[in-house]
Amino acid sequence: MRRPIAIWFLKIYFVWGVARDIQLIITHKISTDYSIFQANEISQLFFIFVTAIFVLDFLASYFLIRPKMTGFWIGITAISSSLLFNGISLSLALRDLESVRKAYEFSRQARGLVVREELLNKIFTPEGMQATFAFSAMFSIAAIIIVFRNKWYFNVEDTEE
Repeated sequence: MRRPIAIWFLKIYFVWGVARDIQLIITHKISTDYSIFQANEISQLFFIFVTAIFVLDFLASYFLIRPKMTGFWIGITAISSSLLFNGISLSLALRDLESVRKAYEFSRQARGLVVREELLNKIFTPEGMQATFAFSAMFSIAAIIIVFRNKWYFNVEDTEE
């Protein structure tokens, strides 16, 4: 079966998601997202989301290699779950932007990255945070559209094995 460029995009999208999820699980202590959930005393919810999204991203990657209709629904669920997680993180972050900013600074310093004050002043405003969320949400929405437009790819006979 010929695989269009959209399927390759989805493969990269979900494999990147798996790598991001693993990295987040391993280095959660220096993650801004984890700090946000921990500050709100719901760090268990962080781990539930990250684990569920990891499993969904992994399964979506698998079903892009071995297409089945189940993979279509898992892909939609993986993207939607990630979007929901980001939305919850945003709403929690907007409650206390100064603490989130400090957590972000710590995260960058712990990884040996440069912290630029002028950039932080632009990002850590309600508008900056919402714009960042909107930008990442555009990728998620694009991925959902691509999955829907390529539903045919997953629609193979389950008896082909």
